[in-house]
Amino acid sequence: MKKLMAILFVLFLAVPGLWITVEGLTGNAETFSDAEQRMLTGFPTEVTWDNLDSFADQVEDYINDHAPYRDELVAFNAGLDYHLFHSTDTPSVILGENGWLFYAGQNSAEDFRGLGGRTEEWHQEAAYLVNTIDAGLEAQGIEFVIVLAPNKERIYREYMPDYMNIVNEKNRLDILADYLRESTNVPIVYPKECFEDKTYQWYYKTDTHWNNAGGFLAGQELIKALGGTVTDISEVEVTYTPRGTGDLVRMAHLPSEDFDETEALVNGYLPETQLTMTEDTSYYPTLKFYTSKNAPDPRHVVIYRDSFTDAINATMARYFARVDTYWWDSGAEAKMGEEKPDIVVYEILERYIDERMLNDLQTLSQVWQ
Repeated sequence: MKKLMAILFVLFLAVPGLWITVEGLTGNAETFSDAEQRMLTGFPTEVTWDNLDSFADQVEDYINDHAPYRDELVAFNAGLDYHLFHSTDTPSVILGENGWLFYAGQNSAEDFRGLGGRTEEWHQEAAYLVNTIDAGLEAQGIEFVIVLAPNKERIYREYMPDYMNIVNEKNRLDILADYLRESTNVPIVYPKECFEDKTYQWYYKTDTHWNNAGGFLAGQELIKALGGTVTDISEVEVTYTPRGTGDLVRMAHLPSEDFDETEALVNGYLPETQLTMTEDTSYYPTLKFYTSKNAPDPRHVVIYRDSFTDAINATMARYFARVDTYWWDSGAEAKMGEEKPDIVVYEILERYIDERMLNDLQTLSQVWQ
């Protein structure tokens, strides 16, 4: 009996390790953690004399990431931290007041406080690229407009914890918007001021994104910048219905049952239009193309975008006869360059500006040559 128990104990310890090793060797291991909202370490693909020293560390990282019940244990530990200490073990997520969660990563906390800055040379390069794109598009009869989507933290500052104090009221995005408006002729849509009216909830409580009401408002600002007719949000019906919690809950492994979330539904906008959407799934993220019968504006719009355009699409796609959306990381620039639109929109979220904006503008400057 003792031998049997010993064998079972050894198997209990050894089998999971052998199993995840086999998964790694055969390429069948999980690649993404839902609990931690990140990519998991892959199994090392080859051993050479050059990487022999680091191979063991790579295997250890792989085993740690793929340990059995890791996601469940991470979530359990996060639940204990939240319930016992009202804290999170994820530095990139801030626990706010009244069930609001905020993002601290990618300089979001510093931008909320008004810390840091970009050099004059950085701003000059950004303005130069914007002017280069604008000149190239204008020569082809195409309008160019930029949408700067603000982070959620400043919009809902009243729910930020007391220790997150604002040092400078004017932050880096304010400075960038002012600089581009002064140094270029390109319309800069910066809807931050529009969100000061808290009659409506513009962003999700547990997600980093603005909701459909926020997207509607930003879309109307974009339409106004393009000389269109604006519809005030009071002229449509906005209702809020329960939905699942957002990306910040998953990112911090928090118990979703302790948070409530709503979806903003916007109805009654241009009901006479007939909207059709097609997708090109050969690219990732998927490209989406909209056509609108009876649209009030016959122009064709191309949007070079990130995820914040999702909530704008419903507004833009009903107002303009044709709207085509291209993700910045889809690798579809050649396909986009085949389009002959009337308008090109570049949309970027505040927290992505440091890592992406100059590269995006450089890319766009080469698309319609």
